[in-house]
Amino acid sequence: MAAVSKDDLQALARSKLDDAKLLLRRQRHSSAYYLAGYAIEFTLKAAIARQIERHVLPDPTFLRNVYQHNLTKLIGLAKLGIELETARKANARLDANWAIVSDWNVESRYELIDPVRSVAMVKAVGEPSSGVFQWVQQHW
Repeated sequence: MAAVSKDDLQALARSKLDDAKLLLRRQRHSSAYYLAGYAIEFTLKAAIARQIERHVLPDPTFLRNVYQHNLTKLIGLAKLGIELETARKANARLDANWAIVSDWNVESRYELIDPVRSVAMVKAVGEPSSGVFQWVQQHW
C-alpha cells in the first residue's frame, strides 16, 4: 500500500460522504451506510495523521493499529476520546449521532441495510451542525 497523506485522507473522507449521500438519494441503502462509515474512518485517520511527526519513525504497534476499522479504537488513536466525551455531554444531538455511527463496522459490507438505518447513518455522519464528520473535522 502506498503512503497516504493527511490531505489525501481528508479528500477521501469528503468523497466518501458525498458518495454516501448520492447513493442514499438513489436508494442504495446498504452502500450508502457502508460508505458513510468509511467517511468517518478517513476523518479519524486524517486526525491521526496530524500526530505523526515528519522524519520520525512511529511505533510499529501504533502503525498496525491505524490500519484497522474500529471507529472507537481510532478515536483513541486520534487522542480524541476525552474531547468526544465532553462534546457528547454538551450536545445531545452529537451524542445520538455518535451512538449511531459507532455501531458501524467494516463487516457491514456483507449486510443488507434497511432504509431507516441507512438514512439514520448518513444523517448522523453528515448533519451540518452536529454530525460526527463535522465534529472530527474540527480536529484534523
